[in-house]
Amino acid sequence: MKSALIISRIAHPISLITGYLVFYTFSIHEVNTAWWTLTGLVGIGIFPLAMWNYFLTKKGIYTNFDVSVKQDRRSMYGFIFLLALMVMTFLLMTGQPADMLIGCLMLKQLVLLSFLLNFRIKTSLHTSMVLFTGFALLPLHLPLSLILFSFTPFVAWSRWRLGRHNPGELAAGAAIGIITGLQLLYYTGYWKT
Repeated sequence: MKSALIISRIAHPISLITGYLVFYTFSIHEVNTAWWTLTGLVGIGIFPLAMWNYFLTKKGIYTNFDVSVKQDRRSMYGFIFLLALMVMTFLLMTGQPADMLIGCLMLKQLVLLSFLLNFRIKTSLHTSMVLFTGFALLPLHLPLSLILFSFTPFVAWSRWRLGRHNPGELAAGAAIGIITGLQLLYYTGYWKT
């Protein structure tokens, strides 16, 4: 149980997207621009979501920081959509590369698909995000991408072992991660190179 909890925390969607953003911004920008861009992205999109989940968990509105109860997720998805709109505005106003805008749109699509499916099934965001991040890293760093792909079964196992998801929910999360990840590669022109 302890190893499942450790894996689940390492692969938390907030951790994965933050790690990816650090790697990505420093890969495409010079250092000062990377710091400035990263600070904006984390300050507008990541930190508010982490605080939202933390405070609602502390108040007992959410059962846990992962927002593992299906009904709780509706308010979280609404807040994520608001933050995503703010992040897109930031990206447009600061003249970020088209690939970054496409990545944000694909991430919004991942969240939208998860939200829509949430009316029927609670998809695994951990599984979606580890796969999506693996695809996003593919053009930047093949070894890291392969590590994330090989880590995916352990992430899925941890979510199942902790009782947060059943196999159908894990499969749905994996499908969303794969679909949005492949779209990201297609729309950013990865296969054309």
